[in-house]
Amino acid sequence: MSSIQKSNMEYYSNYIPESKNDGTNLMQPSGKQQKTRVREEAILEKAREVAIAEGVGALKMPELAKLSQVSVGTLYRHFESKQDVIAALASQALDIRHQKLKLVIDQFQEPEMRCLGVIMLDFLFNIAHPDVFQIEMQCASPSFWQETHNIRRHNHQIVASDLSSFLEELCSEISGTTTDPKHLTTGLWAFVSGISLVWYGMPHDQPDNLEDALAFLRPHLMNFIKGYGLPSSNTQQTLNQLEQHFLATKSQWLWTLKGTTTNDVH
Repeated sequence: MSSIQKSNMEYYSNYIPESKNDGTNLMQPSGKQQKTRVREEAILEKAREVAIAEGVGALKMPELAKLSQVSVGTLYRHFESKQDVIAALASQALDIRHQKLKLVIDQFQEPEMRCLGVIMLDFLFNIAHPDVFQIEMQCASPSFWQETHNIRRHNHQIVASDLSSFLEELCSEISGTTTDPKHLTTGLWAFVSGISLVWYGMPHDQPDNLEDALAFLRPHLMNFIKGYGLPSSNTQQTLNQLEQHFLATKSQWLWTLKGTTTNDVH
């Protein structure tokens, strides 16, 4: 066992994921755990800056250590490899995505509008944050997780499971459809990922233009609604309302880097 591996084992023994006491409250982390998390979040912030500016493929551990103002050894105590950094970014992004999608539940009451709003906002999140979409697509391959630490994989599974449960509960509220909520949730995930890939595969002067992206999404979303037999009596009006709402509330759902504003996409 190498010295780096031994050091990583000591680090991970102190990095215990927060667990629920009663289903709602989380155990308070120790001072050492809190310090570890703060440093890790700072490293991930720098990693995401690189992903935004140059793409996730440009991430290199020595350069990331320098940007984060930590030694290479310290960086490797937090992340065994570049794959671990990407995995942590993916988990963080998925958690942020979940938080942002919950805004739809807070802002709309009708189940059908909530479902369409979640689909639309999920798509807009991909378009506004191409770095996030690139990272999540890279992590979609099972082979990716063979090169990451077990704790990274475990934490990602927890975050993904929480988001899936949220979507499944949302889909179960919709009346007038015989589609199983789990099948609808799977279809929703596949639709948003697929249509985002199509969008990024097309030539664009500004691929992060939200207005153009929404115009592109609308006919495909209409077909998705029809294909799953979702209620569609006032779909056009509902989509108009949702589009105007999300464009007017970018400051709420964009995920900006620290110190940046929401005037632009990033």
